[in-house]
Amino acid sequence: MKSEIDYETITQFVFQVLATDQGTPAQSGSATVTINVQDLNDNTPIFEPDNFYHTVLTPARAALVTCAETVDATDIDDGQNAVIVYTFRNLEYTFEIGPDSGTLSSESFVSLGSPMVHHPPGCRNSH
Repeated sequence: MKSEIDYETITQFVFQVLATDQGTPAQSGSATVTINVQDLNDNTPIFEPDNFYHTVLTPARAALVTCAETVDATDIDDGQNAVIVYTFRNLEYTFEIGPDSGTLSSESFVSLGSPMVHHPPGCRNSH
């Protein structure tokens, strides 16, 4: 083989194989060969952007924030290899993340009214 096969580059090879005998006259036959490439889990999920910034302040004017931000990652693998599950690593605070949606949430009170506080569309705040 001349180069490494990668599913993300090509998913199938189709070619002809010829067999020729050494008789006189020479006889030959051919067959069509189809090789389907299976995907390996060889790509890591990629966040775009790879840094998310969200400012939360407490306790001056407080509201219960039930949605903070949604993170998004993609994986160019195929099938189950491309299914992404979101979790936290080394988180010491009261945030949760939707394993399928990437939506960060908290049942904590945060400050409202500061220009530094960002409330993304779709987040529910209750006073």
